[in-house]
Amino acid sequence: MAPRFDGANNLVYPAPADQAAGNMTGTPVDPDIGFSIELYATVLGMSYIPQTYDQDFLNRSRIWVDGGAEHVDIDPSHTVLHFTDSVSGLTYNAVSYPDATGNETGVGAQMLLRAQALSTAGQPTVLRRYIDNIDIVRRMTFLLGGGAQP
Repeated sequence: MAPRFDGANNLVYPAPADQAAGNMTGTPVDPDIGFSIELYATVLGMSYIPQTYDQDFLNRSRIWVDGGAEHVDIDPSHTVLHFTDSVSGLTYNAVSYPDATGNETGVGAQMLLRAQALSTAGQPTVLRRYIDNIDIVRRMTFLLGGGAQP
């Protein structure tokens, strides 16, 4: 969905065929699509994708809080990322799923990395809104994941 900067710093919007093929080139720009679209994508994705009997998306999206009811025990061979919210004091966790080149592919882990980046960049207002998204994913994985482990 995000436009990209090409090599000449032109903003290029991907065609639907490019999005489907996954062969978009250039540097992606944060589309800032807003809370409502992010909410719809979260709820629909987490509700319907597992209905295909593939729980991988739900497991890769899983976020839990230390001591929370949604907490799951993860095999120690998996790396778990953490983000502590300085306002609430909650520590959020997600399993990391890096690809062969080291890029994070886990939805939950990407969300925690983004929260950390917003915190480091000193953007408290944007971070507060983003924590709402993290809490929704946390709740959805608890409700739909049934405590299943990756």
